[in-house]
Amino acid sequence: MLWLVPATQAGIQLGSEATFSAELGGRLQVDFAVFDNDDGAEQHTELRQARLYVKGRLWEHWKYKSQIDFADAIDYNDQYLVYTGWPVKITVGHFKQPFSLEQMTSSKHITFMERSMAVNTFAPARNTGVGVTTQGSNWRLNLALFDGNQRYKASSYGLAGRGTGTRALGQDGLLHGGLSLQYYNYPGMGRLDPAQRYGAHLGTRLAGVYVGDARRDLSVDSLYTIGLEVAALVGPYSMQAEYIRADYDSTWTSAEADGYYIQGSWFLTPHDRRAYKVATGSFGNVEPVEPRGAWELAVRYDALRLGDIYNGNNVGIDVGALMLGVNWYANPNIRGSANYVRVLGADGRSTPTAFQLRTQVAF
Repeated sequence: MLWLVPATQAGIQLGSEATFSAELGGRLQVDFAVFDNDDGAEQHTELRQARLYVKGRLWEHWKYKSQIDFADAIDYNDQYLVYTGWPVKITVGHFKQPFSLEQMTSSKHITFMERSMAVNTFAPARNTGVGVTTQGSNWRLNLALFDGNQRYKASSYGLAGRGTGTRALGQDGLLHGGLSLQYYNYPGMGRLDPAQRYGAHLGTRLAGVYVGDARRDLSVDSLYTIGLEVAALVGPYSMQAEYIRADYDSTWTSAEADGYYIQGSWFLTPHDRRAYKVATGSFGNVEPVEPRGAWELAVRYDALRLGDIYNGNNVGIDVGALMLGVNWYANPNIRGSANYVRVLGADGRSTPTAFQLRTQVAF
């Protein structure tokens, strides 16, 4: 017997009670930004994301997910199978490499419109490989082996791992801590693909403000990255911070770069909370308690240092930015966001400002 159920925030569910299920969903994000730099004021709009997915169960111990983004070119984000019949879960396919709290939180659930500079620069994105996950009631450990060819211009491999834990803070609070590690190796001196960005947009893609040089080749033998993360939830208040450091080694030289962010948020609607998912060690969807929706204020300081990588080249590589944000969660499916970005220093380059808006529909 098959069933079809429209779910308020989990798409449309189709399946049978014993062997098969399919959940259809997606998201649409439309952005508008006004920014001011040395060239004067400009404005732009962008279809930031347009994704569709299907996920569900295949027989008793198998799960699957397939997700495609149509915003620019077609991008096959998630394409994987999960086996759950053992004490550990096995994931095979193309999926997020386990690293960073903000990276592992879906982009539709992060507090600001864009992830921090440190996470955008250093946290590995999706890749093809195999992963192992084990967890308890308040902790989770994920290890994975990946094909390094998507990051390097030659055959290589990569390892990534993330461990998280939580503990209660009183009757209405939670403390999260985590450690992430990444290692990529190329046996015999490789060159990072110029498409791999060693820099980041300063809180907004539309303003065109970029720190670092995406076109520069970087010769490496190995890459080591470590990330520390902490978050706290107490009633309508939340705080989270991360520090990430990357070390690059080659036959002739070595270099290091790092970055961090710290942010806090406060729900003006006192009964609303950020949702935390112990099963993934990440934040989830906000479900407003009242019919008028949930209102959230947020502030973040973001910093990035890429000086050693570029060996003194004048490309503006030590930078900080202040961000202010307002989020309105109309219901579990519709969200509006407004962000203000102020660059506080960029090694003598311009210090632009940007104001941006987003409308998001997720189902």
